[in-house]
Amino acid sequence: MKEDDPDEDLEAFKRRKQKQSDQYKRLSKLPLDDLPNDLENKAFKPDFKYSKKTAFLVQRFGFPMTYTQKVLNENMNNFCSTVYYLVQKDQGKIA
Repeated sequence: MKEDDPDEDLEAFKRRKQKQSDQYKRLSKLPLDDLPNDLENKAFKPDFKYSKKTAFLVQRFGFPMTYTQKVLNENMNNFCSTVYYLVQKDQGKIA
């Protein structure tokens, strides 16, 4: 049996990061009209102001910052706004 090869782990990490980078590029180029918005309801109250710190944390889940800002500014109800809501809830900012 072959021992763990650190170079192999590094190559797997590089491939994973490249795949994520490619996904970010594709998402950030989508026009807002083409984004999924299945529900008629808005994600947040009309006077909603988003937190840049929380929006930054949403990036950990695969959403580029520019995409997150667009979604939150448009108050769209989709996966990105759901992740934003759950991050806020996890931080104790909402009940």
